[in-house]
This record gives sequence, C-alpha cells and structure tokens, in this order.
Amino acid sequence: MKPFLLLVAAFCVTVNVSSAQDLMSDIKSAVTKEASNISLPSTTSVADLGELSGVRDAIMGKLGSSLSLTDQQMPKVSDAVTTFLQKKAAIMPLLATNKSAYKTKFATLKSGLLSNIKSDITKTQYTKFLKLKPSTANAKNVLSNLFY
Repeated sequence: MKPFLLLVAAFCVTVNVSSAQDLMSDIKSAVTKEASNISLPSTTSVADLGELSGVRDAIMGKLGSSLSLTDQQMPKVSDAVTTFLQKKAAIMPLLATNKSAYKTKFATLKSGLLSNIKSDITKTQYTKFLKLKPSTANAKNVLSNLFY
C-alpha cells in the first residue's frame, strides 16, 4: 500500500510541477509579447538627440511643472536647454571615438548649462532642479540628457 501511495504522491507532484512550468511559460510568453509592444519615444533616449525639439519639449514639460517656472522663466530656460542639447549633439560622436575628449567637453557644456539655468531661476528653484538629477543615466528619464 505504501508503494502505491508514494507512486500517487510522486504523480501529483509531477503534475503540479508540470502545470507550474506550463503556467510560467505562458506568463513569460505573455510578458515578452507585451514588452515587444512597448516602445519608448526617441525623445527620452539619453544618447539620441536627433530630435532636439522633442527632447527639449519633454525636458521643459518636466522642468516647467517640477520647478513651477513662470512665463518669463520658461523661454530663458528653454533657450539654455536648447543650446546645451545642440552642443551636446555636436560632441556625441566623440563618445564612440574619444571618450576622454567627450567627458571634458561635456563637463564644460554641463557647467555652462547649470550656470545659465542658475541665473534664470530662483535659488529655491535651482535647489529643486539639482534634486531632479537622476542617480544614473536612464533612458526613461528625459532629464538624464542634461546630466549625463
């Protein structure tokens, strides 16, 4: 009788494991299918600055609401961001050929951007702005374009 019960128990475990594996396979398939349907807009790419106006608009949307920029501040900050993005786009090829030169030029650009923004907004807004910096370059956070 014991061998029969052990056989039945082993069969139940096998069926449950098999069902669980089938379920996991179905879940993985569904997630993969859904993930392939998700497309991030190119405007959020840290490296893809081909669509400067789209990137600028996304950045300004985030900065405008996060910093409560006034109507007078918006065009000034937008100009600073646009100039920065144009200059960054010009040095992006260095990232593939001369990372050291890119880092040096980017540091200069970033310093200029921060200086321009600091002069266009209040001290409180500037403090908030600095806190918006992502901890790492992140394609899902458009503000990464300003810091990395």
